[in-house]
Amino acid sequence: MAPGTDMLHIEKVVSNPFSLTGKEKDVLDIEWYETEKHLLRRSTRSGKEVAIRKNNRIPLEDGDVIWMDDSAYICINILPCECIVIRPANMYEMGVVCFEIGNRHIPVCIEENRVSVAYEGALFTLLERGGFTPEIVEKKLLKPLRLLSRAMFKG
Repeated sequence: MAPGTDMLHIEKVVSNPFSLTGKEKDVLDIEWYETEKHLLRRSTRSGKEVAIRKNNRIPLEDGDVIWMDDSAYICINILPCECIVIRPANMYEMGVVCFEIGNRHIPVCIEENRVSVAYEGALFTLLERGGFTPEIVEKKLLKPLRLLSRAMFKG
């Protein structure tokens, strides 16, 4: 920390912390939609003010260590939120569900046999009317899929 200031200025994630053993852990709680923000100013659970300025498009992830010194570190915690969870029965249903979600430009998380999105009442109703059985679940939305670049799909 710079002398005379109480704010930690962070510009990148600590990529390979050598060891966190014996260091005091502090946590910065953020919402799922804040993981991609380029500028973010929050206080940690212990009250340290943190200003994050990212110079890349890499989203923050749950558990990322964003600051570390000899005695302490700060890591990211993505808070759980109310989500709609759908378990499509087959690829056709998966396509329909993802099409409807995509039409609303809502980031989607696909995990094994289920699709999760942040709760939106109109989408929940649409899915119910479409014959699906969406559930409302409190969970962390980790790594929502977004189309960042067509290069992601080139082999």
